Amino acid sequence: MAGESLVQGGKITARAFRHVYDYLGMTMLMSAVWFLIGLLPAWLAFLVMMQVPAINSFLIFAVLTAVILGPLTAASYHMASLMVRGEYVAVRDFFKAIFTHFKRAVGLTAILLVILAILLVDMVFFLSSQIAWMQYLSVLWVYFLLFWALVTQYAYVVLVRQGRTVWQSLKVAGLMALDNIVASLIVVIASALVVFVSFWMRVPLMLFLGGTLAFLHCTAFEVLIAKYGESDGASEKEKNHG
Repeated sequence: MAGESLVQGGKITARAFRHVYDYLGMTMLMSAVWFLIGLLPAWLAFLVMMQVPAINSFLIFAVLTAVILGPLTAASYHMASLMVRGEYVAVRDFFKAIFTHFKRAVGLTAILLVILAILLVDMVFFLSSQIAWMQYLSVLWVYFLLFWALVTQYAYVVLVRQGRTVWQSLKVAGLMALDNIVASLIVVIASALVVFVSFWMRVPLMLFLGGTLAFLHCTAFEVLIAKYGESDGASEKEKNHG
């Protein structure tokens, strides 16, 4: 079973990067907009928050991330989901998707941020404790953070692909992560490598990061959802080459 999941994870990764290659122009467009308008302001706010740790600086970071980065992320996943299923897309569809998913994307991003903040604060609390057994408990929060990452990689896909509410999206994403733990871990590792390479090479951070992550997670969703009786939406051309 684990071997089958490993093969499935490799299949997902290979197919995702093939999509990036096939839709290179759209990947670069989505990534550039996502980075320049969404990630860059949020990252600058995060750096300010690190320098001036206060509730105001955290709120600025949270608002920028939820209101700007969240909808742009949802729009990127919307586009990637359509392309993974072999559907025709146009540039205007990307900007239209920002407004289509705006409210739910803001809500989803805000909840994910709150959960992440709670987990990080709890982990720091246990790590800084002078009691040995409390420090050991901090290991649990590492697993919680990993599960948060597993859920996050499906949450936006479910939101845009199935049109669910924020809480329903989180629930479905959590169930998918738990039911496909090995394949999901492979996708998380691949995503982490993409982030590392992008930050290391600088240029891919702007041109490929957002789009590549969207293709990775949307491809994973389409492949995994097929086993529950829903078509993965692959085009005939993709099936012949897959």
